[in-house]
Amino acid sequence: MDLTRHPLRYVLIALALVVVVGTFGVLFFLAEPGSVGDLREDYVTREAYTFRSLELDGLYVRLVYENGGAIVPVYSSGQVTGAVLTGSGTVIFNVAPSAADELAELVGTPGATTLTDRVDGCYLPVTYQELEAIKDLASAEVSHAYSIHLPEAKAVLRDVKRDPNLVMVFGQTRRFTEGAPVSAYFRTERFGGVTFIEGPTVTLTVSRPERVQVTFANEFPFRSVFSPKGLETPVLSGPLIAFGVVSFLLVALTYVLTIDLLHPRPQPRHLRGRSPHPASWDWTLIGLVLLGDILVRLMVNAARLASEAVVIYHVAALVLVVYWLEYVGMDVPTYLGLTRRNLARVLFVGASLGLLATVGGAVSFPSGFRSVRVIAVLGQAVWSFGFIGLVRALYYHGFVQTTFERHLGRWVGWLGSAFVMALVYFLPGFIPAPGNPVTWPTSVVGGLVTLLLTFAVIGFLFHRTRSAWGSAAVLGLLDFLPRVLTF
Repeated sequence: MDLTRHPLRYVLIALALVVVVGTFGVLFFLAEPGSVGDLREDYVTREAYTFRSLELDGLYVRLVYENGGAIVPVYSSGQVTGAVLTGSGTVIFNVAPSAADELAELVGTPGATTLTDRVDGCYLPVTYQELEAIKDLASAEVSHAYSIHLPEAKAVLRDVKRDPNLVMVFGQTRRFTEGAPVSAYFRTERFGGVTFIEGPTVTLTVSRPERVQVTFANEFPFRSVFSPKGLETPVLSGPLIAFGVVSFLLVALTYVLTIDLLHPRPQPRHLRGRSPHPASWDWTLIGLVLLGDILVRLMVNAARLASEAVVIYHVAALVLVVYWLEYVGMDVPTYLGLTRRNLARVLFVGASLGLLATVGGAVSFPSGFRSVRVIAVLGQAVWSFGFIGLVRALYYHGFVQTTFERHLGRWVGWLGSAFVMALVYFLPGFIPAPGNPVTWPTSVVGGLVTLLLTFAVIGFLFHRTRSAWGSAAVLGLLDFLPRVLTF
């Protein structure tokens, strides 16, 4: 199908579809506001409160800090959604008589009715009013040494966010789980990460020496400070329809803005005097590289490596790819999309997609800037656009997508590469964080499809322009804007 033979006709068709799908999307969001998922853009600011002692009693949990500590508020979209307690304390878990045998086996002591352990950090899903009540109970005071407490709080938050049911969509973290609670989390000395859910049923999950879960019916009809906030999100249709609508609108926008850039379009080519190599060579290289990508992400999810290891791996893989392309006689710039053709238009479309996707992911307009220093913003810009944006654009789109399109055709290659990239991102999540089992089918199907839509939108820009600069702009903005703006 030649889309440039009658461009005006196809532009009008695209605009008509945008009106129809956009109207449907607006009506759908108004009727089903939960379809956009629960936005989990949790972050801490330069704010901390110290206390000398604190004791919190729940229905089945008792948390005691006898030697002092700090309270670090956790925000999401400008609202308090939780708190991290730092310092050394003791946590005591009780269970109903029906679960006493399971707890005794877990503790390793016959007849044991409680689990007691030292705790050096915990996360509580509290509201602003509950946070203020905890501060009053502890007689907490504002701490000007917040730089001491923030790294500890961020470390606890990283453990909480290692939840396979949380999916990055357009730069935002969302949970697609019907009625799934946000649980309390404790980082303990003996049992590792301990997650405690105090809802209609009570679930205690430990990560060491092996992952064990104890569940029993809640005997109390009321909630405590350790009880979760429930989420009411449609199981499957809501997230898929919502992000399907947004993705279609972004793809239509990309098509309209690039309608005249299809021909001439730089294509990957062999250097003069070099003959084509077998396709099996390319598939073998892609398989090995993506397998390594998955393994690195698995180690990051298992807290064996820092998250920066993924970017370092991408850089190393790109070096290998460049050597490979030179070895088989391919022209590296045209293969990876490092072209200056229509650069201004490509960057404009990429910036437009990045801005709209960020706003679409947050489902709201920015409410302001985060309180970060100028030097930190500059450093974040270098990281987001240089390493996250350009490196991943060259790796995923310049290398993976180009190879798929060369061997499978332009349209199948575009969608096939988007599906493979979604798998690379999603599969490592099957190693769950402590107390966060993968929810089937909501998180698996919904999360995988939303990731597929995300990569399809960004890949469509590369598909239309054969330029990695536009994809780099989108990826860079999706990483940069949520870190400097509040929604």
